[in-house]
Amino acid sequence: MGMTVTLLSMRRVTLRDIAKRAKVSHVTVSLALRKHPRIPVETRERVEALAKEMGYVPDPALGRLNAYRRGATEGPAHTVIAWINYWKDPRKLDIYPTYHQYREGANQQSAALGYRIEEFRLATGELSIARFVTILKSRGITGILIPPFPDNPEKQLELPWEDYSTVRFGYSGSHILTNSISNAQYQTAYDATEHCVKRGYRSLGYYFNHGGEVKTRSRFLGGYLAGCHMYKLKQSIPPLIAETSQVEDHEDLFMDWYNAHRPEVVFTQHEEVYYWLTQNGFKVPNDVKIVHLALPAATSVNFSGMHQQSKQIGIQAVNLLDRLMRHGDRGIPEVPVEVHIKSNWIDGDTA
Repeated sequence: MGMTVTLLSMRRVTLRDIAKRAKVSHVTVSLALRKHPRIPVETRERVEALAKEMGYVPDPALGRLNAYRRGATEGPAHTVIAWINYWKDPRKLDIYPTYHQYREGANQQSAALGYRIEEFRLATGELSIARFVTILKSRGITGILIPPFPDNPEKQLELPWEDYSTVRFGYSGSHILTNSISNAQYQTAYDATEHCVKRGYRSLGYYFNHGGEVKTRSRFLGGYLAGCHMYKLKQSIPPLIAETSQVEDHEDLFMDWYNAHRPEVVFTQHEEVYYWLTQNGFKVPNDVKIVHLALPAATSVNFSGMHQQSKQIGIQAVNLLDRLMRHGDRGIPEVPVEVHIKSNWIDGDTA
């Protein structure tokens, strides 16, 4: 008899076992454990507490089978993914080549997986947050992609995040503690330093603007400084961080800094540096090299530097969101995941 009791106690607890105790259907239990918004919070919490008490552990094999069945039957064929444009002038989001490539990659992968991306403009005043939430609910949209925000949005974006699977691009909107994806910015600058060392350069300089440093949490600057320290490079050249974000106003400041320190190589994300130097009589790359840390899709200058794989970031953002949606993972995760995509070096003509 003792052996029988032991064997029974080792049997895996099922959704039906929990449903019997909770006096609800096993479908309700399944939805509750996936935090589905259709299930009232009180019921969801009661089911979660019972599952924990009974020692319920999801069966991975069954989960994969269910995910396959959902894909084969319901599928995402008509599922819309919401793309939130939080710019007051929504056209500005696509002006940035990096952000444009995020969208390009996201569109490509969404189509490949059977989704369709639809843009919602939430900062123009034409669509209120309340109306947006109503639209999502009525149309059954539960997947959200959040591309970067402008530097200083008028107000923070607040939504009932517990109802949605969400992936955020980059570091703006960081008060939204969802899973996120970005370029591996620290590694990008570190790798660029390593490439310069291999080419025999020992005197490096760094120029960026304060707004960019805030938005990236100084990850580029951190990787650059770490690389300089690791390779024991000349440390007497202070990084130039311009106080304003208006790059066109930085020429005099930059040229004063350059003439004072004369680095062999300038690390930057501003292509204007090339024109400032050449218009002041310096030849690139003979007199000074330029390494671009965030190569755009197209520019009139064939820069040397780091390609951030922005389109690939868009593709992987959709892959991450697809997994979250298929597993019913919604809301703010207890431990948010940051996915970082590595850059690759482009030889170009400037270094």
